[in-house]
Amino acid sequence: MSEIPLFLSMELELLLPIVKQRVDLKSSTISLEIVKQCDQRFEPLRMMEIFVERKLNIANTEKSGATDAAGYTSGARVNADLQNEWNLRIHSLLALHVVIDEKDRLSLLTSEERKDALQYIQNVNRGIVKSGIVDGAVDNVPIFIHRLFAEFFAARWFYVHQDRDGVKEFLKWNIYDNNAKEEIKHLIDRMAPK
Repeated sequence: MSEIPLFLSMELELLLPIVKQRVDLKSSTISLEIVKQCDQRFEPLRMMEIFVERKLNIANTEKSGATDAAGYTSGARVNADLQNEWNLRIHSLLALHVVIDEKDRLSLLTSEERKDALQYIQNVNRGIVKSGIVDGAVDNVPIFIHRLFAEFFAARWFYVHQDRDGVKEFLKWNIYDNNAKEEIKHLIDRMAPK
């Protein structure tokens, strides 16, 4: 996992707050709780979820023009949660523009989902919205900061919508029986409850 620069960067970003909380430099002690927290956070799917959540929270704070402290009020948290839910949905739709072709998107997505995704892509290209996860788009195909994010969001969409008409069949023939989509398959499998 650490041989992938993206994961190394995420590991370091996630590790720093844990170390600050659990290491006492004055008394030269380390809390054993650090091991438990590291075990929970450094599973690849969990790292992606935490990293995406942090990116979206940063984008929400910047969009609202609020300070970090103002972002912790109950009203701000409710608004941020709603905004994060919408962002997860829209980024999942955008990811499908990267990992599946237009014909398959037409059969899997509703007309409203296709419209929302295209509107967001246009807004990204105009510089109106910034998530820190999508940098832009070329020919209505979003450019994620790393392909793994597109795969993560696509896996999330497939997992959430697995009971929608045509999705299970699509997964069987285009994801599970296709070695090119190996990472998406692994992410979907990790999302399934144990």
